Amino acid sequence: MPDLTDPAPTFVRWAIPEQHGQAATGVLRDVRIDLEGPLGTAFYQDDYPGFRESWFTPPLAASGMIELASAAGNTFTLTTHGTLLTNPIIQLGSLGSVLTITSPPTVTLTRLSGDDEYFQVAGNTVSGRGRSLTTLPDGVLTTDSNGSVQLTGTFTHITFTLAPRPTDDFTAEGVYFQIGGQLPLDDALPALLGPVRLEYRYTDSDLLVRVFPDEWAIDSFEEGSTARELEHVARFWSRRAEAGDDRGQALAAWHDLASHVGPGRAVHLARTHRDRPAAADPAGDKDSTWTQPARARLLPDAFTLLGWAGGQVVLNVTGKPVPADLAVGPDPGTPDADQFTSDGDGLHVPAPLKWLVDFGSAVAAGMAFQVPLDDTLRAGLDRMIVLGMRVRDPATSQADLETLLAHLVQRRVSP
Repeated sequence: MPDLTDPAPTFVRWAIPEQHGQAATGVLRDVRIDLEGPLGTAFYQDDYPGFRESWFTPPLAASGMIELASAAGNTFTLTTHGTLLTNPIIQLGSLGSVLTITSPPTVTLTRLSGDDEYFQVAGNTVSGRGRSLTTLPDGVLTTDSNGSVQLTGTFTHITFTLAPRPTDDFTAEGVYFQIGGQLPLDDALPALLGPVRLEYRYTDSDLLVRVFPDEWAIDSFEEGSTARELEHVARFWSRRAEAGDDRGQALAAWHDLASHVGPGRAVHLARTHRDRPAAADPAGDKDSTWTQPARARLLPDAFTLLGWAGGQVVLNVTGKPVPADLAVGPDPGTPDADQFTSDGDGLHVPAPLKWLVDFGSAVAAGMAFQVPLDDTLRAGLDRMIVLGMRVRDPATSQADLETLLAHLVQRRVSP
C-alpha cells in the first residue's frame, strides 16, 4: 500500500450490538472496527442526529453512535486489525466522566471543540461535567458536556478507561461515542481526477480562493417528456421507418429531431420512446422541459487547498464539507418572491445560489477559502491547487459516475 491517505475523515458505521454487551463491531469505509468494553443501551447504525451540533468537529448530520458504560474500572479497546487510522477524531456526547487514553503510551489529545468550559483536555485525558438539563447559548437543550478531541499520529489500536470522577455524586453513566479518521487510499481502486476552476485574490490581510465546478460535473438532465417532445420523437420514428435503407433520409430524420431538442436530448428521447407511432397520444408527463435546477455532482466531500513556495508546501487548509448536490442554477419551482429579482436594494439571489455571489456563503459551502496572510504567503506562491476525495463504496461510486455520464450525453444542452 503506498503512503497515501485520504484527507477527509470517515466515521464508523456501527452494527447494532447487544444491550449491556461487551463488544461492538463497525465498518470504517471497508475496514472492520472492533470495540471491546462495557456498553450501554443506546445505539445507532448511521442515523444518530446528535453529533450534528456546532460543538462537534466535524459536525455530522447523521452518524453511527455507541453508548459506552462509564464506571470505575471500565476499560475499552478499539482495534482496526492492522489498518492504519490517521489522526483519529473522537466525538463524545453527554460526557460527565473522565476518558483516559492508556495505550499507546505518550498519546496527547487535542481539543477540537466543545459546548462549555467543562469539556476539558489535558495530556491523555478528556473530561466533562455532569449537569442537569441545560439550555446552551444557541437554544439547544443538553445534559453533561459535549465535544470532539483528536489524537495525532497513526493507530491500529486505542485503549482507554472511562469512569466518573471520585468526587462525583454518581457512580455510573452512559457516554455517547463515535470515532473516525483518515484511512489509506486503496490502490486497487481507480480514482477519477476531475478539473475545477480556481479564482484567487490577495487582500491586505487574507488570501481569498474560490472553487467553481467544471462543466463535466454539471447535471441538468430532465427525466420525463413534454407533449411537444413526444411529437418530435414520433415524427422522427415515422420518418426513420419511411427512410428504410436510405441513409440520407435517415440522417435527415435525425437532424430534424436534434434541431428541435438538441442532440443529447434527442438521444434520450429516441432511446426511451423507440418506434413511437406518429398517431400515439402526445400527452407528456410534464409541461416544461425545465423543471429542476442544474446541480454539481460527484464533487469531493471537502476540498483541501495546497500551496507551494520555494519547493516547499507552505499552505495546507481543508475547507468545510461540500453539499452532495450543489445547486448551480435557479430552480423554476421556487416561488417568485425567492427567484432572482432586482430592486432598489440590489440583486436578490435565491438562498441555494448565494455561494456563487457571496464569499462567506461560498466558504460555508466548502467552495472557498479565506486564509490569513503570514510572511510566507505575502511573498507569493509558486503553485496552488485544490484536491479532494469523494469517499463512497466502489459500487455506489461506479453507479453515480455512470449515471452522471449518461445524463451529460442525454441532456438538452450539450457542451
